[in-house]
Order: sequence, then C-alpha cells, then structure tokens
Amino acid sequence: MTRAKSLLCVLAVTFPAAAAEWIKITSPNFELYTTAGERIGKSAIKHFEQVRAFFLDFMKIQSKSVNKVRLVGFSSEKEFAPYKPSEAAAAFYLPTPDRDYIVMGDTNEHFFKIAVHEYVHLIMKHADAKAPPWLNEGIADFYSTMTPVAKKVRIGLFEPGRHYTLMQEKWMPLERLFAVTHDSPEYNEKNRASVFYAQSWALVHMMYFEDGYRANSQRAFNAVLNGQSGAEALPATYGKTLEQIQKDLGSYLRKSWQTVAHVDSRLDAKVETPLVEKANPADAELTLAHVLNYGKKADQAAAMYAKLVAQYPDNIEALEALGYSHMRRNEDDEAMKHFGAAAKLGSKNARMLRNYAYLLQTKGANKLQAIAALRQALEVDPDYFDVRLQLGYLLMGERKFGEAYSLFAEVKSIKPDKAAALFKAQTYCLIQLNSFEQAREMGLRAKKYAKSESDVMEVDRNLSYIEYRLAHANAPKAPLTAAGPAAAPVPTGQTAETVAALPSDKFDDVRFELERQLSGEWVTRQRKNQDTFFTGKFEELICAEKGAVLRVSGEGKVMSLMIGDPEMVRIKGVGAETINMQCGKQSPVRVVTVGFGAPENGEKADGIIGSIEFQ
Repeated sequence: MTRAKSLLCVLAVTFPAAAAEWIKITSPNFELYTTAGERIGKSAIKHFEQVRAFFLDFMKIQSKSVNKVRLVGFSSEKEFAPYKPSEAAAAFYLPTPDRDYIVMGDTNEHFFKIAVHEYVHLIMKHADAKAPPWLNEGIADFYSTMTPVAKKVRIGLFEPGRHYTLMQEKWMPLERLFAVTHDSPEYNEKNRASVFYAQSWALVHMMYFEDGYRANSQRAFNAVLNGQSGAEALPATYGKTLEQIQKDLGSYLRKSWQTVAHVDSRLDAKVETPLVEKANPADAELTLAHVLNYGKKADQAAAMYAKLVAQYPDNIEALEALGYSHMRRNEDDEAMKHFGAAAKLGSKNARMLRNYAYLLQTKGANKLQAIAALRQALEVDPDYFDVRLQLGYLLMGERKFGEAYSLFAEVKSIKPDKAAALFKAQTYCLIQLNSFEQAREMGLRAKKYAKSESDVMEVDRNLSYIEYRLAHANAPKAPLTAAGPAAAPVPTGQTAETVAALPSDKFDDVRFELERQLSGEWVTRQRKNQDTFFTGKFEELICAEKGAVLRVSGEGKVMSLMIGDPEMVRIKGVGAETINMQCGKQSPVRVVTVGFGAPENGEKADGIIGSIEFQ
C-alpha cells in the first residue's frame, strides 16, 4: 500500500508587508518568518512540530524535503492580502523545487487547525497522492480538528463553521463537486468556495464514519487516487447513484449525534526550545518574493528579485531567483549572467548549476564553462544523477572517454527508466577505449532496459559493431583516444534493479540525450548509414560529381562505398594525426573500418558511409 493511500486508511507592484518587523524562529524541522510576535510564533512552530510528530508516529509518513519547511505567518489580513493566491485563501501550501512553504494569513487565531490542514497538503504531496481538490481539501479538513485527549488523539470532530455553511447555503450537485479544479470559481471565489470546502469535508467525514460507507471508504479513496473521478468511483463502490449519495449526506449532517475516532498517538511531542532572532531583511524579503513567485504572481516577484539584487549584489539566493525569473521569460543571456554570478560566489544549489550549464550549452558558450558548472553541482550533490549523466556526455564530447566512464561507474543504483541512458553511455565509452568484451557486457545491460525504438536500434547497432570487432584479429588492443584504462572494468555493484531515492529536477523538462551532446545533426543520418561494418585496406578515393567513393579491399572482395555528405561522416581513430585523403590511389595504404548503410536513390555503390575509423 502506498504512503498516499495509508494516509487515508485511518479514518503595479507594491510590497506592503516587506517593511514590517519580521522575526525568524527556527525549530528542528521548520523555520518561521512572522510579524505576529515571539509568543505567537513560538506557539505556532511548536504545533507544527507536534503535527509532524503525529504523522510520523501514527502514519509513518513524513516530508521528503531536504530543507526545513518554511512557514510564513502574517499578523493581519491587510499584510496577507497582496500575497494571497485567491480571494478565498486563508492559508496555503506552496511546493517549490528547493523547499516547501506554508503561508498563513493570520497566526493569531485558529493557527492550530491551519497547521494541521496545510501540513496534510504537504504530506499528500510528498506521498505522491494524485488527489483531486475535493478529496485533498476534504482530507485536510477532516484531520484539522484533531485534539489531544489523555494519551490518545481525537480525530473527526464536526467543524462548526463548515456544518453551519451547509445548513444555510445551497449545495452544489456532487457531479459538479467532483469536477472542480484549482482554476474553478468554486475553488477561488470566496462566496462560492465556502460551499465547496464544506461539502468536501462533509463527504469525506461521512465516508469515514457512516454505516454503509465506512467499510468501503478505502476502496473508494484508492479508486480516486488511481485516477477515477469521484463521479465514477463512488457509484461503482457503493452501488448508489450520485443523487442517492447526496441525499445520504444530507441525512448524515442532520443527525443529532456525531462519530469521532480516538487513536493511540500523542500530540504532546517534546519540542526543543526554538531559536528566536530578528530576521535578516534580505532573507525576509526573499521569502516574500518566493511566495509571490510560486503563488502565480511572477511579475511582482521579478520586480522584488531585481530590487534585492540591486541592494544585495552578493546575495546568492537573490541572484539565483532573478536568474530563474529571466529564464522563465526566455531571457537566457540575463539568466546566464545571474546564474554565473551565483556560481562564482560559490552557490550550493545543484539544480541551478545544472540549468546554468544547460544555458551555456544551448547558447554555444565555451563547453569548459558548462563542465565547470556541472563539476560544482556534483560536488554539492554527488547523487544528482542527471548532473552526472550530463557531465559525462560533455566529457565524451571532448573525447575524454576514460574520465566519462569513471564518472558513470560511480553510479551504484539507478531508476529503471534512466538505466538505458546510463548503460548506453558506458557502452559507448568502452567502445572508444577498445574494451570490447566489457562493452558487450554493458551493451547487453543497455538492451535489457531500452524501451524506445531509437534506443533499441542504437543498442543493437553498438552490439553489432562490438561483435564485429571481437571477431576480427586486427581489432586494436590499445586505446585510440583519451586517458583511461584500455580494459575498463564493468562496475559489478551497478544495478538498475535497486531504485535509489535519487534527486530529480521537478522544475523543468530539460533532458540531455547522448547523440545531441556528441555532435548534433549528423547523428540522425548516421543511424541510417552505419548498420554494417567492413574492415579492409583503403586503396583508392574516386572523386565524382555526386560524391566521393572509397574503394576498400578485404576478406577477398573490394567494396565501393560512397561519401554522400562529408559533414555527416564521423572519422575516428586518428588522434592528433592529420589524414590527407586525396583523389586517386592512396599512399600509404591504411587499414580502415567503415560503417555504412544501404545505398539510396539508385546510387551505384555498395553503401553510404556513416563512419570511417583508421587503424
């Protein structure tokens, strides 16, 4: 059972708040920026620690965040208003690539329920729950009324405000409730959201506790988490129409008694005395800018980031944030400028460093700068697989195959969906290092995990070439290029069956493919023109109007192989030596291995060349 499911088993730019007096309160798992004062702030952060302890102790669920969860608590609605993502929001949860935020509009009242409600959203997110708004908000409200009772915790108290709303307001049909999204007016407009939240809470409450619903509630929740709409899942689970379920819900709310649950856990976890200090002005303003940015007010956030960089030019976090702001608007030169400044100051943000390297590559900058940025990222996070793979690709592009292979060999576990990319790259390095026995073993690993047609074709082509080289006695025994061992060992501890919790970049969809890193456009055509390999003596180059033809003799025959477009031919194995291929008979005669494909358009040749490797 997944952690998401186990959670359900139990039952004009202005910045008005920036000038306020902010304090920072830090506990083991949270940090709070607030204008509400020390007493209220310490009480709020203690409640968050207790709620976290409850979910960890009772549900065995905790946040996956590496960084502390950052809380923001305003002291008034006036302060909170510019940062609200919608008119209806009293508090909200913001997941970001670097940390999680919980923003509260008022820490003076009801902050305990807010703490539980928003922390449930965080837990659902980190448990990978794909819950629609009605279930997400209903579950969060259900837990928000938890209270300590002796050595137990009471869960499921009726929420008086929600109950009152449903007794006074017109309900929406369940079919519409299940169709509400985060962009719907019922979710965002204050006068309509109250019914949505109340009805979501009531439906979840009934599914947990009412006879006829309780026994199959988990089945219904699981169906929704697995992608079914509530309009499909609930009738299928309970054998009732939506109209009958809504009628049952009305009867349930009119009962003169209520059901609650008492569970064996505590909400009195001991919390270390939190650290209280005056907030650094730059950190407080950056926090507010992040709230705007991830709360869909990116233009206001960009103005704040620019202001902060002007005030604090050595603030790494501000430089990174402004860089991302430019990157989202496709202002790549400005993004590179600010990312580069942050990197130079010693940024420890591996994700930013990776994106900086990507921009350097796409803008045709010095590859060595991109390599340096990726090395810096890998120092920060040695387990960041995408950085390691990208750095290895760049090193391969610089023909540093030994170094690239060593980098790949340090990966001890890999997610299956990324295994083919890693094993393909290692296979290619081993081929270039002339370690063909090891290359075959690695190629077979790649074949096991190759899924796409292009991956399968590439792996098969590499294995075909490897078998050809192993079958010929004239296969060279020493590496042709790059530093590194001639027989690099395949790392025996490396496996794709072990799925490690490796970081992944959730902020963008950038993916770097091996072929693109190595030389760009020639690869597409080389795939077609490198299906067969032939080794022999390069006797003659016949120059014709439609293209040059190599005559290569070996294995008792002479092959005539055409060079269609010289720019699409990969020449390997010459090292620092210059090969002068003049028309006519060749002197001296060299041994070559030619990769070629079938001739096209009636060309009078045995094949079209994709690669020439000089021995």
